[in-house]
This record gives sequence, structure tokens and C-alpha cells, in this order.
Amino acid sequence: MDDLHAFWLIIRPGITHIHPIPFVLIAIALGLLARSYVQAFFGAILATAIYMIVQLIVPTVMDGKAFATPHFNHAFWYNFMAISVAFVVVLVVIHALKTTVIAMRG
Repeated sequence: MDDLHAFWLIIRPGITHIHPIPFVLIAIALGLLARSYVQAFFGAILATAIYMIVQLIVPTVMDGKAFATPHFNHAFWYNFMAISVAFVVVLVVIHALKTTVIAMRG
């Protein structure tokens, strides 16, 4: 139980800082493209990379700020892991709903 609590303490700051609009748009797009749960898992890693790139580019394009590359330290990788876990959960749920609807239609 202590390991689960420690894992939660690591990923909680990353999950609370997720921007919902790009997260939902990326999750829906890749969730509908996944044909299996394995593709949903690897799609979550791809979705996290896309999300991180969007978070880097949006301030540059929209606000005219200088482009700043991320520091690849422990905080970045903990944030990447947290967002990946969130994408895995959401993409698996979207894939499960999609397969359920397809099965109900016949």
C-alpha cells in the first residue's frame, strides 16, 4: 500500500496540471483510432508526446512568447508519466465504449 501511495504522490502534481481542452481533443482523436487495447496503450504514449508538443508550441504561437525547450529532468519525466497514465485510462475507456457501441449495433 505504501508503494501505491508513493506512486500517487509522484503523479498527482502532473495530473492536476493537465489542460482539459487539448487533453480531451487528443484523447478522443486517438481513442477512436485505436483498434485494440494494445494500440490504446501505445496511443497513450503517442498522445502524451503530442500533448507535450502542443503545450510547448501554443504559448509561442498564441502569445508570441519565446520558444523554450523543456528541461529533461526528473520533474519532466514524472509529469510525462502522470499524463501517460491519464491518457491510458481515458483511451482504454474510449476504446471500450467504442467496441461496446459497435457490438450493440451488430
